[in-house]
Amino acid sequence: MNCKRSTTCTPILIAAIVFTAQFEANADTYSIGFSNGRSDDDAALRTATVEATITPRDGKFGLWRAATDTGLYHGWATFVLDIEAFDQSGDSLALKYLSNGTWHAPGWSRGPVTIQYDVLLQHDRFPNEPGDDELAAARSYGVYWTTRALLMEGAPASNIAVDFSLPDGWQVTTPWKQNGDSSFIASDSDDLFDAAFLAGQHLASVQTFGDGEARVAIGPPIAATESHFRELLGRFLEYYSTLIGALQEEAILLVAIDASFLGGGVMGRTISLSVPPQTDINAVLPLAAYVIAHE
Repeated sequence: MNCKRSTTCTPILIAAIVFTAQFEANADTYSIGFSNGRSDDDAALRTATVEATITPRDGKFGLWRAATDTGLYHGWATFVLDIEAFDQSGDSLALKYLSNGTWHAPGWSRGPVTIQYDVLLQHDRFPNEPGDDELAAARSYGVYWTTRALLMEGAPASNIAVDFSLPDGWQVTTPWKQNGDSSFIASDSDDLFDAAFLAGQHLASVQTFGDGEARVAIGPPIAATESHFRELLGRFLEYYSTLIGALQEEAILLVAIDASFLGGGVMGRTISLSVPPQTDINAVLPLAAYVIAHE
C-alpha cells in the first residue's frame, strides 16, 4: 500500500489490502477506515479514509452514481478531501477535477491506479432528494453509508475486495459475500455501487432461507424493531421461493437506523429504512412491506 499521507499509514484508519489466490493481480480493491471529523463536531465518526486500487475509465474515475440527485453543485464530490493518485510504480499522478464528481488523470496511460482520499460524512445535514434514508448518516453508535457516496468508480470490474478497518467494538454489515470478519467480495461493479452498509455498534442478525440469506442491521435506538423486520423479510423470501422455485444465492440486507422521519429506499440488494424511535411498529410495517416488496 502506498503511504504518501500520514493519515493513510495509521493502522486504525486503513486496513492493509490482502490479496488471496482467488483475486486477479489487477482486481479492484478498497480499504476503508473511520475517524473523528472536526474537533467541534458531534461524537460520531464523520470522516472516512479510503484507499482504492482501480483502473480508470478513459483516464477518469469518480463518484458518478446518482450524483446529480443530491441537489449539491458537485454531487457526492462535495464531501471529498485531500485526494491523491499514484501509478503502478508509486509515482504521483496529477489530477484534474472536471465536474459532476469526476476526476481526470491526464498522465495515465494504462493499468490500475491507487487513489487515497477522505470523505466527510455531512450528507445527513443537507436537504436532498430522494431522501436522507438513501444517502449517508452518522450516529453516535456508528455510520450508515451508501457506497455510491463513498467509493470511487472506474472501469467495470468483478470480484472486488472491500476491507474495513474498524474501531474496537464495531462490526460491519453489508450485502456482499463474506471474506473474513470485516472483509467482503462484491461480485461486480453494480453489486458494489448499488449497495449500503452499517458499521458500528448495532444489532445484526442473519437468517437463511433455502439458498438465500437475509441480513438485518438495526441501530440501537430502534433495536426492538429487529424481530418484526426479520420476520417480515422472511415471509417475503419464503413467498418468492415458493413462487419462483428458488432464491437468489446473494444475501439481501435490510438496514434500519433511527431518524426524525419515516422513510425507505432500495439500492440493489440493500433495503434502507429510517424510523423515528417512538413510532408505533404497526405504523412502520406497511412502509417496510412496500419497500421490501419493491426490492
